[in-house]
Amino acid sequence: MAYAFINPYNFIPLGSGGKKAKEPEQKKGLSGVISYSLLTKTPLFIPNTSNEDAFDKDKNVKGHKSYDFFSYKDLSSMKGKGSVKNELPQPVIPGSEMRGMLRSNYEILTDSCMSAVDDEKILSKRTQEKFQAGLLKRNEVSDGVTYELYKAEDCLARTKGANTLEDETKAMAWSDQKGSVKYKEIWGRLCYRQDQLPEGSKVEFHYTPREKGKPLAKNIKKVSETSVEVSGKIGYIIKGEAGPLMKEKNGEGFSKQNKHCLHVFCLSYNQANEPIRVFRKFNEKFLTSRLDAVLSIYKQNGQSEYNEYRIEYENFKKGKGEQYFPVYYSKIHYKEEESDELMLAPACITREVYTRKISDMAKGYKSCEKAGSLCPACALFGTLGKENQGGVASRIRVTDLECVEKNPENCFDKEPITLQPLSTPKFNPEFYIKKPDERAVFWTYEYYVDQYGNIHSNTMELNGRKFYWHHPDFSLENCRGEISNLNKTIRPVRSGITFQGKIYFHNISEEELNTLCYLINAGENSNISLEEKQHGYKLGAAKPLGLGSVAMHIDNVLLRKFTIDENKGISMTEEPYVPDMACTLANNKIISNFAIMTEFDYLKNYLQSGKKKISYPRTQKDGDIFDWFSKNHTGYRYNKNERKNVSTNMPASRKNMLFKEYLKPMEPETKEVEGLKKVFETKNGGNKNTSGSSGRNTGNRGGRNNYGKKRW
Repeated sequence: MAYAFINPYNFIPLGSGGKKAKEPEQKKGLSGVISYSLLTKTPLFIPNTSNEDAFDKDKNVKGHKSYDFFSYKDLSSMKGKGSVKNELPQPVIPGSEMRGMLRSNYEILTDSCMSAVDDEKILSKRTQEKFQAGLLKRNEVSDGVTYELYKAEDCLARTKGANTLEDETKAMAWSDQKGSVKYKEIWGRLCYRQDQLPEGSKVEFHYTPREKGKPLAKNIKKVSETSVEVSGKIGYIIKGEAGPLMKEKNGEGFSKQNKHCLHVFCLSYNQANEPIRVFRKFNEKFLTSRLDAVLSIYKQNGQSEYNEYRIEYENFKKGKGEQYFPVYYSKIHYKEEESDELMLAPACITREVYTRKISDMAKGYKSCEKAGSLCPACALFGTLGKENQGGVASRIRVTDLECVEKNPENCFDKEPITLQPLSTPKFNPEFYIKKPDERAVFWTYEYYVDQYGNIHSNTMELNGRKFYWHHPDFSLENCRGEISNLNKTIRPVRSGITFQGKIYFHNISEEELNTLCYLINAGENSNISLEEKQHGYKLGAAKPLGLGSVAMHIDNVLLRKFTIDENKGISMTEEPYVPDMACTLANNKIISNFAIMTEFDYLKNYLQSGKKKISYPRTQKDGDIFDWFSKNHTGYRYNKNERKNVSTNMPASRKNMLFKEYLKPMEPETKEVEGLKKVFETKNGGNKNTSGSSGRNTGNRGGRNNYGKKRW
């Protein structure tokens, strides 16, 4: 990870917990209008979504989209033709875009709630932990249905191919004839594709132990409801899906990796010949939060949808299937709490799904739900309330901003630009979640791992409110990319273009008006010209690339007063108002961080050497972002010869995971995780956790795992 970068976004820390606003007195507030100007400091882009094929330069690339700048012109009839070059539309900044930007920054400034928090998102993370075989048992009781989880033994069924249960007699050939044609034929058999055996099917089979590896399930037969006698061992089918997309060896393209074996799960018994229960009884709500959630994520991702597994699992929950249903499980043991948490999944290598929502990590900053208990931002900008109940109307109205330059040809470059690919934000814990403890070397949304391999439950907190840095070294050429289905072609407004707009306000307090004016001026005096402004905001699309930096200032504020005369009726007068820039709704710490966030040249000193670039994390200049995060999620194992922990890219357990670097609020550069040295410095008695799912220390004992391989 030698490539030096400054991440495009960072976080303003949250305060002490969601400030509440004073309720405005009816008919005693101020009403009027704020006129203001906006200057583009870097190119600005807001799409006209009436046509996603605005330019014809990309017509040979399937899936590539292109957009013109927002305007009042409907481009839907011009599909495939691109915009008319001799008739450029007059650019407009929609009031809705401006309102959203103002609200999010007003929330920051006034320590208000986080109204845009996505409370529906299921949080999950890929894990190196190998989940274990289990069987869910459904019990009908007087007050409903309960479930139990039992330990199972995973038996492999090797047939001669798809849709045949005839055993492969040469199944062991793969272990000693690697590379031969025979090896490839046997390795490529698709035993898991058995249409006559849906997921969860109850079968009898001949249990065949092996010296190395998992036992084999031979002579498989489906157990029907009419079966009178069963001569073999009873088990339940779990097939899974084809493997994930993997890069080809030549580095060009991706292909699906085929699975090979059918799996049969059968109950494991203790010495008293009793099935081993591995977790307390639980209800369907608990089950839904674990297994249903991970199935939902797989379906959304689209690569492994587990459709058949999902259907049979639903039948099982409704009592239409067998009494047992196969599942993979992992127990997380929290050392200090001496408690266990359960993860469920349809696969051995899978994702951990968490019950905590983003709003839970926002603490006292959850979205406001009802009138009478509103934060300053919701009190001014309005809120829908919870499930559209208890909503409050906005007391401001933001108009569209019109371009001062009347000739649109002076607002745009001659040719549109194809941007570098920009992906949707990924909620990576080492960036979005506050480091939970000084001992933490790895953390998720619900727990952290210390330098000794102990797992601790923790009520994680967000790093803060996300913002994008301004780019002092901005160059539009540095944003250019090759046309593909992963990026977009756009026509942005140039830098140096001025827009003007208005904000109408009704029945607001003087404190609210002054705070709104402070916000529009970005904390600077109104007598400073737009060109001289040192602070501003990010607006529109492609913020990570540096687009969308804008400066703003107030042109004038007029208060409107209405009088009623019996003879003349209602009359209105307007009086100038000079705002007080003290901003009493914000505390000094927030104002200080706000000034850093909005400063156009704040990162100039970090970039002076020329060795660093504002860029998403990469290991090399044109590398994949995913590659950096993959290498940042590393781990360790215990080397018994050296008698210490050594680094590995493939840790065997969640408790052996490490983050190399993490992001601290308001600090532009990533930091090395404190505590890493302790993981590797101890000899003959350091942390020797290497496998297992409980989170307990397993000690320095050798041996073999279920696959017949040495642990170390």
